[in-house]
Amino acid sequence: EAKPKPSSVGPAKPITIRGHHLFDMLEALGTGKSNHKTLGPVAQKIRANPKVPIKLVVGVDDICAPCEWWDHEKNHCKKNLTKYPRDNANSLTSDKNAIRVLGMKPGDVMNADDLYRLIKARVTKKVFAEEVCVACRLVDKCKETYEPKIAAAVEALSGSNP
Repeated sequence: EAKPKPSSVGPAKPITIRGHHLFDMLEALGTGKSNHKTLGPVAQKIRANPKVPIKLVVGVDDICAPCEWWDHEKNHCKKNLTKYPRDNANSLTSDKNAIRVLGMKPGDVMNADDLYRLIKARVTKKVFAEEVCVACRLVDKCKETYEPKIAAAVEALSGSNP
């Protein structure tokens, strides 16, 4: 199987996204709606410019960094840390899994529309649940809506929606 070649990117500054946030953003990308203070605006920026380059990372990204829950000293998310102490480690695992399943590596850059088409082509519901987000406590809930959400996100980024 051929390794995907990152698209040539234009002059737009890349948006840095951690691997698992590619999936957390699906609903916001597909519907244009999100109540999340930092994820919502990033998804809106991508919807407004589907050709924007996305730089894949493991760990802090453009959604984490401005978030009130991000602890910059400890370099982790404080939300639900007491109740779910494994969340940060599991998120890092999901970041790595997401990037690996796409045949990419941390630091790779690809335009958003091409990236989400690649996700739709490579990540089935089974791959999502058993390879990408296998470590996450929310996987059973998310896998049930994954397929319609990835389809809606790809459609929204295809330019056929206003």
